Amino acid sequence: MNSTLAFDRQGYAYFSSYSGQRSLRVYRGTMNDHGVHFKLMMQGLAYRPGQTHQSIAYNPHNDRLYFVSDDAISSVPVKKLRQRQATPKDVHASVFASQREFEGLSFTAAGQGYLILNRGAELMRIDIS
Repeated sequence: MNSTLAFDRQGYAYFSSYSGQRSLRVYRGTMNDHGVHFKLMMQGLAYRPGQTHQSIAYNPHNDRLYFVSDDAISSVPVKKLRQRQATPKDVHASVFASQREFEGLSFTAAGQGYLILNRGAELMRIDIS
């Protein structure tokens, strides 16, 4: 299990892991008084966003999961991922030439994003459209 979790509006928890040379798997589950239960979602990303998995985040404003790696960010709509209907057009990906590592990403209820970087520690406010 990855060391970072993201929670959606309904309280489901998500984590992701790399599989093989290129792909990314996504797990969805619950954590409550009855235990911790996660299942592999049967659709993930064929191409992961970078070499080192750093973080996963959920944006309640646009209902997307974000996967952070190195200086790359990919996202996919939760609803389409859950229904196994996500297509390559649904995946948004950005690769930056920052020469820095993106360590974490978080969103407010209104969708305002905050990105943590290292190698010169910095917290950046980002706008996701």
